[in-house]
Amino acid sequence: MKIKEIIKKYPFETFLFTLILLFGLIWTFLVPPFQKADESAHYFRAASVSRGELTCSMGDVEEALEIRERHFQFVEAVGTSRIAFKYEEKADIKSMLRAGGNVEDDNPNIVSWDGCNLSFIPYLIFAVPILIGGLFDSLLLGFYFSRLVAFILFFIAIIWSFKKINNSKFKWVIVFYALTPMVLHQASAIGYDYLTLTLIPVIFALSIDFMQNRRVSKKRILTYCLLLILLSLAKPGY
Repeated sequence: MKIKEIIKKYPFETFLFTLILLFGLIWTFLVPPFQKADESAHYFRAASVSRGELTCSMGDVEEALEIRERHFQFVEAVGTSRIAFKYEEKADIKSMLRAGGNVEDDNPNIVSWDGCNLSFIPYLIFAVPILIGGLFDSLLLGFYFSRLVAFILFFIAIIWSFKKINNSKFKWVIVFYALTPMVLHQASAIGYDYLTLTLIPVIFALSIDFMQNRRVSKKRILTYCLLLILLSLAKPGY
């Protein structure tokens, strides 16, 4: 079915998903770097994964992760510590562009960082964007590309979940969930919350689908169990 036909057949649904996409992109690009929950710490973990360091035991320092010093310099130059918990402070766009726009002559030193409690699994999708940013000598490009990848994965999961239970009234729960500001805010952030928020609608849709069908294949049950395991590994236990 072509896009024009889909719009004509499902105008209201198209409008809602357009809103989700629009608001998601706004949360992705208009929120300054490291102004989402604990985003600087998650950025450091993503940076360590981009170096192939999945656990602390894989580096020279067994009780810490090893990260290039330029990532710490980037966080400080953006003004993260200056803005944190101070609502009157604002992000400086010029400083942000200067800090992340060119890293050709950057300090190559490696710094130890204590983030061993963070599983590498949610950060795997950020490795490629960060590496691409390095190829173009732009930490800022790698940062925003990482956010975008997280949101796109979330958006695809929302569409899939909606279509999965298209014949059920519960499909609107998924739409309202996706339109919640805080959900979009964190689904487009560097961290582990995006994975949790992405898996929830998929598991919800599968649960509704199971209740609607008398027979459930072993393959679907296995997929469901694997998703639950992935959900449990998405963030550290407290």
